[in-house]
Amino acid sequence: MDLRGKRVVVVGLAQTGISVARFCVRRGAAEVVVTDGKPADKLEAARAGLHGVPVRWEVGGHVTETFTRADLVVMSPGVPTLPEMTAARAAGVEVIAEIELAYRCLHPDAILLAITGTNGKSTTTALTGALCAASGRPTFCGGNLGNMPLIDAVDHPANVPGGLVVAEVAAFMLENCTSFRAKAGVLTNITEDHLDRFGTMARYAEMKGRIWDWQRADDVAIANAADAAVMAETAG
Repeated sequence: MDLRGKRVVVVGLAQTGISVARFCVRRGAAEVVVTDGKPADKLEAARAGLHGVPVRWEVGGHVTETFTRADLVVMSPGVPTLPEMTAARAAGVEVIAEIELAYRCLHPDAILLAITGTNGKSTTTALTGALCAASGRPTFCGGNLGNMPLIDAVDHPANVPGGLVVAEVAAFMLENCTSFRAKAGVLTNITEDHLDRFGTMARYAEMKGRIWDWQRADDVAIANAADAAVMAETAG
């Protein structure tokens, strides 16, 4: 994805937002605006992480016009749906998740393995990453795991043909995806969680099932056959 000359808004300034902002600047975005609902005195880590990086700050709330005038809005996973996001989409602005941006910037021949589920996804991701690394092939392991957002994989040695990119992904991340395609997508289980964000179990399960939504016939979908909610998502 070519970011050169674009106006990019990065929403949420935890580790993911910091990494995305730095990435967009490196990739030649014309303007990068970082915005967070927290006040400035609660964002010391973000200030440190973006020290010397040419970004424009909007904190303590969000400005609708900033969203509607952007070319691209990138959401951090911890940020819920905002009225400004809705306004941006109504204005024709693309609003995507950080993992969607990362996916679009990965080498098309790098191999993406994505793992989600209510429980077990971190352990499964860590074990998968260790197995991949033991194979001797260049491997990135991150996403929702530790302090390695998936956007960091783009400039990692694993982002080459045949490189292995292992990512833990959460429902929050999949919510704002539009083409995120894993060569292998794993759904460990679905149990009640995050209803404050998604409202119903049906909506939450739908977000988990997105791990497979953009796969092709030659990709691999791995489902927990002992979990009825997971198997319901395999039906599409």
